[in-house]
Amino acid sequence: LFVNVVDADDRFEQWLLLGVVPDEDAFAPGAILSFLAVQKQNADGSPLAAPRLHFRDYVLNDSDGAWQAQLPEFNDGKCYACHGSGVRQLLPFPSASTSSAERLASLNQRLGSYGLPDWNGTIEAANYGPALGAELGCTHCHDGRVRGPLTVFTSEGMLYQKVVEQLSMRGFDGTGPVPDEPAMQLLERQRSGALTDDQARTLARAQAEHEADYAALVASRLPSLQAWLLQTACD
Repeated sequence: LFVNVVDADDRFEQWLLLGVVPDEDAFAPGAILSFLAVQKQNADGSPLAAPRLHFRDYVLNDSDGAWQAQLPEFNDGKCYACHGSGVRQLLPFPSASTSSAERLASLNQRLGSYGLPDWNGTIEAANYGPALGAELGCTHCHDGRVRGPLTVFTSEGMLYQKVVEQLSMRGFDGTGPVPDEPAMQLLERQRSGALTDDQARTLARAQAEHEADYAALVASRLPSLQAWLLQTACD
């Protein structure tokens, strides 16, 4: 469930994402409430050159019949590790209806309009190591302009989720689609138990290819960092 709140003077927007379980009339204890604030103006009302993004993940718990939003210390992580490209695009289920796909496309257009975050001037991507994934074609999109670069600071857990678990991201050779919609479609059919034997073999090959892409990307982190450290002078 997405809730979007827009300030009347367009100073900011707020997004709330709540994980609603179908057929349940309440949130499960410990449910996550993801919060995104999009700041468009400074306190004095002057427009920012680029929207400033703020991320928080709250935990919802029932306290005497009232829901409390808590911010545990372990949720106060480094936003840049997962959101180097800013707001992540929403991936549809391949079987989504036309109306759902159109609604999702509208949401993605809105989210994509914020562009890369400026992190209030506190983060300069060039200071976080070399861009990774050139050999896999990742830098075709993760070029620091369209999408933030992948570096040693990028969360391996997030990379594993996108490349291996969701099968959405993959190496780009100029021919295969990114996101990898054919593999995503087979993954959804597998979850519903509707794969044929041929489709199961095709999915297994795709999963092996995605695993290999992830392993190659992770294996490149240390040698790339070592080479970068040796050629980058300290101030």
